[in-house]
Amino acid sequence: MRHTDYYEVLGVEPTATENEIKKAMKYHPDKNPDEAASEKFKEISHAYETLCDPEKREIYDKYGEDGLSGGGNSMSPEEVFASLFGFG
Repeated sequence: MRHTDYYEVLGVEPTATENEIKKAMKYHPDKNPDEAASEKFKEISHAYETLCDPEKREIYDKYGEDGLSGGGNSMSPEEVFASLFGFG
């Protein structure tokens, strides 16, 4: 399964501010009529939605796409409990 690097998709660094992430939305179909721009915009929109939400961004930074979809989680039940309740 191919994993997407949302920072790469948007052309920003992992330390990018929310404002820098917003500026990366140059592929909006209204701004770029190219046919490929529509598909690229879908990918960028997903990355933008993830990186502008502090909770989703933290999950993405720790676990990648798998952490967001719930798939591929390699955490043990003890690790999940510790991350939720601060024990461990």
